[in-house]
Amino acid sequence: MLRYLCVGLLAVALPGCGGGSSDAVPITGTVTLDDKPLEGAMVTFHPEGETGGLGGSGRTGPDGKYTLTPARGKDGLPPGGYVVVVNRPLRKDGSLPPPDLPPIESDARESLPAVYSSRTASTLKKTVSKETTTYDIALKSATR
Repeated sequence: MLRYLCVGLLAVALPGCGGGSSDAVPITGTVTLDDKPLEGAMVTFHPEGETGGLGGSGRTGPDGKYTLTPARGKDGLPPGGYVVVVNRPLRKDGSLPPPDLPPIESDARESLPAVYSSRTASTLKKTVSKETTTYDIALKSATR
């Protein structure tokens, strides 16, 4: 009898483990650079403060649109605050590196300023809520 009680309690408790996907928010958006779609950029949402989870990332297409894939296969990100990082490595000739080439083997270098591309320096912040699932990101070229 005790065995069945323990199994029953586990069956009730386990669905709540792992961050409660019922609160998960699917994230999409468009990244632009100087008002033009930014192709081939990696967008990463890093949780900050009390925000749970591991964040998520997604690559922009030719139209600059991205969809985040959360860590651990969840349906979205938990509501809360995020530091957003946008990376776009380019080769010396200005082209995107082949998608199957590991970064360590690529001659590509980061093309965006640290205020967008560095987790510690990024000024991009987003607050994810259940009311909003689209988070557009407008970047500007560095002035020299």
